[in-house]
Amino acid sequence: MPAGRLLGLANTLDTHNGFAEVVASLRAGHGGTIGGTWGSASALTAAALAEALAASPERAGLLVVVLPHSADADFFLDDLALFTPFPVAVLPALEDGGVSSGVDPTEADRLALVKRLIGPAAAHPRIIVTTIQALLSPLADPREIEAGTRQLVVGGRLDPAELADWLVARGWEAADAIDTPGTFARRGGILDLFATDWERPVRVELFGDEIESLRTFDTVSQRSVDALDAIDLTALERSAPESKAFPARRTQLADIAPSGSWWALVEPGELAEEAQRAHQRLAHAGADAGPTAGLSDPAEVFARIYRFPSVTLSAVAPSSMESTALLAIESVERFTGVLDRVREELETVGRDQEVWVIAPTAAEEKRLSELLADCAPAQSGRLHFARGHLSGGFRLVPEKIVLISSAELFRREDVATSRPTKQRLSRAIDTFLDLHEGDYVVHVAHGIGRYKGLKLLEKHGRTEEFLEIEFAESTRIYVPASCIELVQKYVGGTKLAPKLAKIGGTLWERQKAAVERAVADMAADMIQLQARRESRPGAAFPPDTPWQRSFEESFPFDETPDQLTAIEAIRADLERPRPMDRLLCGDVGFGKTEMAMRAAFKVAEAGSQVAVLVPTTVLAEQHRRTFVARFAEFPFTIRALSRLTGTKEERDTLEGLARGTVDIVIGTHRIAQTDMHFANLGLVVVDEEQRFGVDVKEKLKALRASVDVLTMTATPIPRTLHMAMLGIRDISNLTTPPANRIAVETRVARWDERLIRGAIDRELARGGQVFFVHNRINDIHKVAHRLSQIVPEATIVIAHGRLSESELEEVMLAF
Repeated sequence: MPAGRLLGLANTLDTHNGFAEVVASLRAGHGGTIGGTWGSASALTAAALAEALAASPERAGLLVVVLPHSADADFFLDDLALFTPFPVAVLPALEDGGVSSGVDPTEADRLALVKRLIGPAAAHPRIIVTTIQALLSPLADPREIEAGTRQLVVGGRLDPAELADWLVARGWEAADAIDTPGTFARRGGILDLFATDWERPVRVELFGDEIESLRTFDTVSQRSVDALDAIDLTALERSAPESKAFPARRTQLADIAPSGSWWALVEPGELAEEAQRAHQRLAHAGADAGPTAGLSDPAEVFARIYRFPSVTLSAVAPSSMESTALLAIESVERFTGVLDRVREELETVGRDQEVWVIAPTAAEEKRLSELLADCAPAQSGRLHFARGHLSGGFRLVPEKIVLISSAELFRREDVATSRPTKQRLSRAIDTFLDLHEGDYVVHVAHGIGRYKGLKLLEKHGRTEEFLEIEFAESTRIYVPASCIELVQKYVGGTKLAPKLAKIGGTLWERQKAAVERAVADMAADMIQLQARRESRPGAAFPPDTPWQRSFEESFPFDETPDQLTAIEAIRADLERPRPMDRLLCGDVGFGKTEMAMRAAFKVAEAGSQVAVLVPTTVLAEQHRRTFVARFAEFPFTIRALSRLTGTKEERDTLEGLARGTVDIVIGTHRIAQTDMHFANLGLVVVDEEQRFGVDVKEKLKALRASVDVLTMTATPIPRTLHMAMLGIRDISNLTTPPANRIAVETRVARWDERLIRGAIDRELARGGQVFFVHNRINDIHKVAHRLSQIVPEATIVIAHGRLSESELEEVMLAF
């Protein structure tokens, strides 16, 4: 929890030049301007305004903070949590502006906020944080919400047929089992409902027409989570099926905010520019939707805001005829990131001042308190720590207080706290085992056939399900569903259709014999390799040092149980006197790179070198940046080798590796070439080994006999996985997703300009970037031209293998 001192810091602004006058102007129903809000001071100012509003006669009002960019919202919320205890709500922007078909996940949050604002005053938040883009899209009208809401109460009466008709008329879909909002399922006396503003679906159990119980449940396990006494079911009417995201009646936040509210506009110049850009982008994306899109004009949005007392917050205050406050707040000097110099810089920054360092975790706080214990502010008792996130440090001049984030101290990029998203869980599907009519299958006794579907046949007077499989010469056999283990889906190594086996023929037996010989050869090879690894002692690295513990504690997230298990396994492998050969499996975003960096740190600290081999130039640059940022506090030399590496830099890196002055090298196939010489190679980290060629794999095979090898993959090939299962290679699985991780969404569709526009708009709206991958170089410029017509406001950079090194470097820098 943040220190109590920081929660009271907002009150200190009362003494700053002009702040009391601005508050008085707001209480009188006018406006004001506040300058000097450097770094996270805009959140501190918002907290101070909320305190002033709570102390004013219009205590029923709330403070609405409007930010220029969607990407700013999470950082601002984290900053705000340091300075105010008031409940804060968020009005998010619709991810695609609300012009696509289907329900935007953020619509649930917007609907829930409207319901809070039109409900009892006790349920109101004291602060709402939103963005200008969020205000351009309409909200559900309170009258429509009232008309489209029913209350379900335990012991009350309910006609399930009538409710089903009512839901279908409002755009809901009937399903066999629900896992998405806007669906319902009815099975006898059980009715499952999933409203868009619910975090979990609700199961209604009926006894006749009486509601016997209401329970939320998990869509995967189908187990109950919480019992409810009553719940509001809201199903809004839709204006048109092609525009599901917009209700028939629309309103704006300024129409439903309490009359005593104040509005704070952060960086008004940026707000106005972003409002125009967002309106053009959303208007273009919604052109086909016609009047149903319902976007508000920026001028109209600002006009409605200015009906309320409003104040602008800027780092540099523009000239204004309104009451103006110039806060005595300064930005904080940039730190070098090197530990010894950070101590000296803290002494300079914190001379005769109280220094607060904001750390994201308890481990980071403990680590920093130890690292900085001998600096002057700590020695004099002026160095303090608080738990939380701070996006930008600042200095309160009159109070002689400096706030700095731990990320700023060591020039790391801070990570905003991810907001929990509404559950959108679906049941797992084992696609590898799913069979569809026409698929090729393998019968353990007869060979390759074609699956023709399930058939009901009578056997011994009983009707059973059988799998019908067609073989050569139209011969068919029927396999009982109870013996499905005899049949497996065929997975071929080529795109060519396999030859169907002949029942009673010898082809299948010859194929099995050939595979057995190949497997035996591979097994012998693997056993010889394993024997060499066991007989050759490898480097046994020493136990963890304080540096190692400090490095691991600086990880800004909480480790999952799988990550902790993998860390211990890798640590044990490295400390054992035989070469490690561990396979680390995990989906994207599950923490494989962090595990590799911890292993690399342990090896590099012990005086050995680390080589990180990746399949692509882009991935090499990404890993280089990640390693450099993560290792910034420690004196290790990290270099990269790829197509982006200049000739002189490459020569210096090769010489440094040979002399031992380069500790960690990250690169593509270049690392596996014969002219690479290491002074003391101790660990090789391989990312997605299956994407390398035979020559690289042979080099790795030789390395495995003498050095530690850690292989990372999200999709292990069957051979690699089989070796791990047999114990030839050790394996660690990362199966638990980190907290609030959003799963990767994959969708296959025909070329659709509106779909492409919506996907790109969603990413641009959050301040992100888009990779558009095309499979042919010869017409890539035509595709880029089409994209520029679909999304004219986007900056498009073309990258392909024919670009020169300097051109590729420009592309990388652009991203």
